[in-house]
Amino acid sequence: VLKRAHELIDFADYADLFSKYDTLKKISFDYAVVEHEPDIAVLRYAGEWKDLGTWNTLTEAMEERAVGDARFNENCENVHIINELGVPILAMGLSDVVISASPEGILVSDKEQSSYIKPFVDEIDQQIMFAEKSWGSFRVLDVEEDSMTITVKRKSTGKTASFKMVINKPANVRHEGGAPVILGMHKGISESTATANGYAVITYDSDGFMSAPGTAADNNQHVGAFYTLYPYGRNWEEQTGELMAWSWGLSRTLDALYQGAAQELNINPDNSIVTGVSRYGKAAAVCGAFEKRIKMVAPSCSGAGGLALYRYKSEGKTYDFTSKGGSARYTYDQNEPLGSLQATGEQGWFNGRFMEFKAENQIPVDQHMLAAMCADPNRYLFIICSCEGENWVNAPAQWMTYLGVKHVFDYLDLSDHLAINVHLSGHAVIKEDMEYMMDYFDYHVYNMKPKKDLSNLTHSPFELDKNKDPFADTFTKNWLY
Repeated sequence: VLKRAHELIDFADYADLFSKYDTLKKISFDYAVVEHEPDIAVLRYAGEWKDLGTWNTLTEAMEERAVGDARFNENCENVHIINELGVPILAMGLSDVVISASPEGILVSDKEQSSYIKPFVDEIDQQIMFAEKSWGSFRVLDVEEDSMTITVKRKSTGKTASFKMVINKPANVRHEGGAPVILGMHKGISESTATANGYAVITYDSDGFMSAPGTAADNNQHVGAFYTLYPYGRNWEEQTGELMAWSWGLSRTLDALYQGAAQELNINPDNSIVTGVSRYGKAAAVCGAFEKRIKMVAPSCSGAGGLALYRYKSEGKTYDFTSKGGSARYTYDQNEPLGSLQATGEQGWFNGRFMEFKAENQIPVDQHMLAAMCADPNRYLFIICSCEGENWVNAPAQWMTYLGVKHVFDYLDLSDHLAINVHLSGHAVIKEDMEYMMDYFDYHVYNMKPKKDLSNLTHSPFELDKNKDPFADTFTKNWLY
């Protein structure tokens, strides 16, 4: 089967095939595999068999005459209803009829005639934006030019929850296969710069800035769409912090794009970039580490808990930023400490186990290891940080993460899959970052000639002799081996 699958789709291993399952052509197993198999055997089956290939035969196998919210009056005879919508269906005075209602459409048919449905369905030009997953289902509602709503249902509990997103489409799509898409944890990520260059931008309601409480409210209360479906438990093994909850929302956004929304919006979901700033930069790093469908991960100014090393402090260190047009003597004051992440305002980003660590050196990992989860032949990591005005989020520690994870990318022969842009100032994804991101992405993914010097994305002011800290060499001496 795997041999035949390789003929239908390019994949590296089973996990890669599983992640691309939604992109496979919808064709029966018989046609795709069995009819092409030269060496095959047949075994006799002695059990009961019924082909449920039509609505009529399906209703014959139903134990109850209704699935979902359905009502019948006393004059109905041999009527079955399958209702996947959230509104009731009432049938009156009908005989030998099947009714099926789902987000894709509504069928009302004589049971014998239901086997002739296919040519009529083939004429309907409509993207199916509903899918069943192992964890439940999701559907896309209200796809418009500038917004989209997703509803997710958890199979084990039957609970549903929804969240929204804003869509910024480019006026002109210049990339083959549809516009590449930037998935933002929030708005204000230089959207106009992106759309002017042919990129789509989708910013989603991570924490209620569109409609409270959003996917997960940023208030340590563990409320929002995610927590409606996956309540925060008492044991840390049953707890999910807000960073992972926000990441989950963007994964469901990708589900929606792959299920049909991308085609309607002329977006290519295979070429996606996730980004966010500050706490949302932390979430972007987490999302990119676990969501392998994301092509490029671009956390900005993510600080401690993001892509700044816990174990490196720049407090009291003075740097020369004249190479970036900044101060010749810029001294960093306080970096964000572990205690701040564990305080009431921020502890909700993590689960309860994180509260057990009393000092940074007790944590058994550091953030270059989180970054290393993005090391993949088909993916890219683009780190963004700022020289000045970023004392709290500790830009030098993010440069140290770059140096640490570079060993991993180099070892895997993926050196050109890693980049960093250290802009002068701005706790944001500024225009400079967006332009470099797109240039880098266009060059590596689309083989387009870059407008900027991409070699700049392997350097920073922190490596200059006058700024370099010997700590930068400790990865090779003490960490790597």
